[in-house]
Amino acid sequence: MMLMMKGILFNYKEDLTGFISLSNQNQVENKVENQIKNQVKNKIKNQIKNQVENQIKNQAIVFIHGLTEGFLSTSYLGILEKEVTRIGFHFVQFLMRSSYKSAGLETLETDSEDIENLLNFLQKKFNCEKFILIGHSTGCQNIVHFLKTKKPSFSLVSHCILQAPVSDRDYITKLPEFDMNSLVFAQKCIERNKKKEIINQNIFQSPFCAERWFSLCSKEGEDDMFSEDLSKEELSEKFSQILQNILLVFSSNDEYVPNLVSYPNLASRISSSFINAKSVTLKLIEGAPHNLKLHEEEFVNFVIEWILKLESKSNLI
Repeated sequence: MMLMMKGILFNYKEDLTGFISLSNQNQVENKVENQIKNQVKNKIKNQIKNQVENQIKNQAIVFIHGLTEGFLSTSYLGILEKEVTRIGFHFVQFLMRSSYKSAGLETLETDSEDIENLLNFLQKKFNCEKFILIGHSTGCQNIVHFLKTKKPSFSLVSHCILQAPVSDRDYITKLPEFDMNSLVFAQKCIERNKKKEIINQNIFQSPFCAERWFSLCSKEGEDDMFSEDLSKEELSEKFSQILQNILLVFSSNDEYVPNLVSYPNLASRISSSFINAKSVTLKLIEGAPHNLKLHEEEFVNFVIEWILKLESKSNLI
């Protein structure tokens, strides 16, 4: 099925591209009008309406794709874009240096740099003042790393959604074609200061350097955040610096989670490890696969409800 979106294509840094779907301001005005109707005295009605409209129209939801992916990487993006622009948010997709077949040549650090550059661009060119981040799969690792290393203010990034946070290590190292020698070789390359050396691996059709392969496949790797064998203390250490409102969305039939892993238990342990987050919400979508195929509406409806509830508490809507 062909998916069409109306918006603006832009370069936010040299050859790095983004796409923004602008919010539907007419819908916003109607929604604001309905919400404040009969709730506020007439003499301050217009004042509050203008304040709310100015706040909501400068907010953007930024989608961060998974490993080896790029634009329109999941089937729920069309519905998500429609709904978030309907309630008054801009919706942004973008490419990083690690997008598509460059995934194995970059790191979480370069991704965080790209995310930071994107947000700076959106602030300057589209007057965005607040962002909600949505990560799919490895995009969840991107969000955690970005929040920990770039430390955006809560007023800039207050809500984050992690959809399908799964362990690359648990998945890759349990595949029959995985060769432990590739991980040993990657570690030796790093020790010899040859972290960009391309390794031999039979899992991805795109090249992977030693640094990223070690990060994905080793327990000491930077990408290793959601593995089944991580202790409560190890998980808490990885997420203790996260201060935002967090929504974790897991799929009960995620094909990237090994059969031996009890995903509901792991999901619960992961959610309880965001010990300093302002709030943590856990959603398990029954019967859904990794990309939420055939469960798109359930996911999007829950996300919209979660956002509106939090924004209402913040007196923004």
